[in-house]
Amino acid sequence: MIRSYEHGCGRYKPTLRLSCALISFCITVSEFLLAVYEYLESREGNMLAGILTGIFLFHAVISFLYFCGTVREQVGLLLPFLTFQLIGVTTLGLLVIIWWIATILAAFDLVQYRSPIDVLTTAEFFVVTGVILLFVFIITVKVSMILYKGYKRVEKEHLCRLRFGVRVERSLSRCTTIPPTNL
Repeated sequence: MIRSYEHGCGRYKPTLRLSCALISFCITVSEFLLAVYEYLESREGNMLAGILTGIFLFHAVISFLYFCGTVREQVGLLLPFLTFQLIGVTTLGLLVIIWWIATILAAFDLVQYRSPIDVLTTAEFFVVTGVILLFVFIITVKVSMILYKGYKRVEKEHLCRLRFGVRVERSLSRCTTIPPTNL
């Protein structure tokens, strides 16, 4: 998982698999902590917090599957997280588009919404929130691309291992004995 530089020097460059494992482990820990926090909030009777607890816990389990698949080099464990990540990024992208449409409408005072921050007007609040959402979306897309590249690398290594294993198995299964002859 760690590859040394070509020139030595004792420094190590992390591989893509190690980077993906660290990212997925950080996502797992953060999602689990969010699930615990939302569970504590849901105990006070908040139904939305209970739903978010389930979503965060589900995402933490799927992220942990990605981590295990990266470490064990099993392609099947990586797919659920990538599918969930694809759905999440698409949903977040749709939210960003809808938010910017609402921002344009708020610029012309067509949105009846009062800014929760007293210093900002409604249009300014929508712009600031839209910029933050856009940055979150860009970061999420970049992380998803890194995780997908990690999946492709693990899949490529898995296929190479299968090809090599099949080649060895075929060469060992051939009959190399000479049939008996009459003397």
